Amino acid sequence: MGRRYERVASAMVGTPLQTVAEKVRDVKNARTIRQEPGMADVLAETRRTYELMAKVIRPDTTCVDVGAHLGVMLHRMVKLAPQGRHHAFEPVPYKAGWLRQKFPSVTVHEMALADHDAVETFHLNTGSSALSALRRPSEDHGPTEAITVPVRRLDDVIPD
Repeated sequence: MGRRYERVASAMVGTPLQTVAEKVRDVKNARTIRQEPGMADVLAETRRTYELMAKVIRPDTTCVDVGAHLGVMLHRMVKLAPQGRHHAFEPVPYKAGWLRQKFPSVTVHEMALADHDAVETFHLNTGSSALSALRRPSEDHGPTEAITVPVRRLDDVIPD
């Protein structure tokens, strides 16, 4: 998914175009399920997450989005809890910038989270950045670019 595509996708979050993009994605996902039936459970995760969020998030709930990526889940959190104090964690600098622009009321932390504090190599997947991680992915996940990011413990960043 290159950076240009991600920028366009990020800009659509929270607009009427997001609904259109999700319908296109659903058609593509249906095709994927026909080709790889085991993917049905994986692709149903977003729907189940949305249902759970609607049940547990109240207007003043504080939400944390770890690996906020393009802000799709974050948008839903802000919409469900407009009076909440929200935190987004995104180690990729350009994405953290997009999130700060799109969600000025959210505290965006430009870092990765783990069980320790450090500065580490983050493996940014250049073909599909949603597959990026601190852990080096296998070769079959596509090419990566190594970037250095701060790593913190969530409890140290948001103690209460």
